[in-house]
Amino acid sequence: MMMVERKPLRVGLFGISGVGKSHLARRITAARPDVLHLVASTLLKDAHRVTGEALRTASADAVTSNQNVLADMVNQVAACRPHDAIVLDAHSVIDNDAGLVPVPYEAIEPIGLSAFLFLRDDPASIVERRRDPSRRRPNRSVAELAAQQEFAHKLCADYARLSRGKFAVLDGAKQEEALRSVLKLL
Repeated sequence: MMMVERKPLRVGLFGISGVGKSHLARRITAARPDVLHLVASTLLKDAHRVTGEALRTASADAVTSNQNVLADMVNQVAACRPHDAIVLDAHSVIDNDAGLVPVPYEAIEPIGLSAFLFLRDDPASIVERRRDPSRRRPNRSVAELAAQQEFAHKLCADYARLSRGKFAVLDGAKQEEALRSVLKLL
């Protein structure tokens, strides 16, 4: 009987800025060193040789265009660790200060994600985390963040539907439960 080698799992961890994606991803990789944590914004900064702030505050057309290299960057890094699963910390919507720019499915599809996880939290908690002076994030009200979170959630669910991938919503306020859910998936 011929054994077919399975391609390592690629999971997208989506949510709005300040929801706790990076924190959760660090906990995942601490528990599972064979999982590679990639941050979409870091890959894009490296690809375009600009700051994260320059990427985020670009025009809507530029923000959309910038996303088109993400799959190539993920594949380049993954080639160095071909047997490791990937958790991609990413956004489905970018707040460029002028408005919300949806990340097009056409930029997400070639990454080859098989699961789409959306991390959500109480918008008031997100407002508090966004006050951290070590990272610049747009100053938004609780109501604005609630609306952003709903829009981002819908886009992520659409990615999963179009990709025929798994979709799950994780509660950022329940970090242990979220961690267990992701580790079970991996």
